[in-house]
Formats: sequence, structure tokens, C-alpha cells
Amino acid sequence: MKRSGYFFRAESFYNVATEYENLRHINGGENIPNYHEMSHGESFLQFMESFNSPGLFLLDEPEAALSPNRQMELLLFINTMTQLGSQFIIVTHSSILLAFPNTDILNFSESGLKRITYEETESYRIMELFINHRESILNNLLNNSEHE
Repeated sequence: MKRSGYFFRAESFYNVATEYENLRHINGGENIPNYHEMSHGESFLQFMESFNSPGLFLLDEPEAALSPNRQMELLLFINTMTQLGSQFIIVTHSSILLAFPNTDILNFSESGLKRITYEETESYRIMELFINHRESILNNLLNNSEHE
């Protein structure tokens, strides 16, 4: 079975899109998407979904390009690819991506590396706190910023 791998940083996707644009000119544009004509999130997802063989994927903060809805679409892609035998190592602050079932979540801190649960992640705790206490948090944040 053909296997693939890719290291991808969402913030450098512009460079990837430019290289694909160069390929479009060389090959007459056949079957090569024009990522510069899409939004950052759309082009990122279409690029990811172009992989159709299992492999190892190293993703560095892929949520940087994606709305919450698009992050859920990325979860669908990850699910499909893991069912084909792919593995993913993802550095993320996204409470959505961290929720992928049956994953090992590793927390890097001053005290070292530790496996934690989804509910123990800082991303989850902050999002839960904000959703459940939005008004008081906004009030504290905005009132304190006016006095600085």
C-alpha cells in the first residue's frame, strides 16, 4: 500500500499555494487547484483532503486557518484517514481538535511532559469557563483594560 507523509504549518500555507500556482503554469493548470483564489480555510482543507493514502501527518496548529465549523470538517478528514491507517501528531490549542476520540493528549510544561485528559487541557478549561461565565469574564477584562 502506498504511504505518504507531510509536515504542514498552517501559517506558511501561502508558500505552498504559490508553489502549486507555479505548477499550474508549468502543467497548463490541469488538475491543480488554484489555492490563491480560495479563502485560507477553504484552501487549507482542500489541500488536506487531497491526501488519499495513509501516512504520517505532522500538523502545527492547523486551527490557525480554520473557523470552528472548518475545524470539525478537519476532524472528519482525520477520522477518515485514521481509518485508512494514518497517524497524526498535532500541536494545537483548539478545544475542537483536542476532542478527537481515543487520542493521547500530551501536555508540555515546566514540570515536564504529562499525559492528560481532554477536560484537563488548558484550551478546554478556558473555553468552558468563558462559555459558562462570559458576561462576568468580559466585564472583568474590559473594565480592567479601561483603567490601564
